[in-house]
Amino acid sequence: MKKLQEGDRAIILPLKSTFGTLNTERYFKKWLILFFYPKDFAAGCTLEVKAFQAKLSDIRSYGGDVVGISPDSVEMHVKYSAELGLDYELASDHNGSMAGLYGAQIKSRLLKFKRKALLISPQMIIVKSYTNVKISLYAHEIIKDLKFIKSFDDKLEINNIIKYGSPNQGKTAH
Repeated sequence: MKKLQEGDRAIILPLKSTFGTLNTERYFKKWLILFFYPKDFAAGCTLEVKAFQAKLSDIRSYGGDVVGISPDSVEMHVKYSAELGLDYELASDHNGSMAGLYGAQIKSRLLKFKRKALLISPQMIIVKSYTNVKISLYAHEIIKDLKFIKSFDDKLEINNIIKYGSPNQGKTAH
């Protein structure tokens, strides 16, 4: 199966989560930050998860929400979420079905998922994919992009940005 990319319609599988079951209806008409991470309670993953929690009010002020996905069990996610005081959903993708769709699954004995985040539009279109970003900067980078996109009121202009990138991309100041 083809891996989903920017411009494709996002697919949300009904994974077990800290909110019951992950579903599209909960996030339809919202900007969604979907991020994959390797493991609950690992030092780097905890920094990443906390960074999204720290920026959650900013994300929600732009009409967005966050979902974290790892191969850990829902029971582990519940403990992790409680310990960190998370106000967003963590989903369990123990067989890697959703991670595989988004190119976030890797073959390794220790880590099944690589770090990857996606910005998904209220129409469930993948606007941007984030890989190789410093753990603590994921949330900041995504908010910067979300703020830029939300600064446009015209839906056509937003669609052009999604399709072609920033209107200033490749232009130089005179």
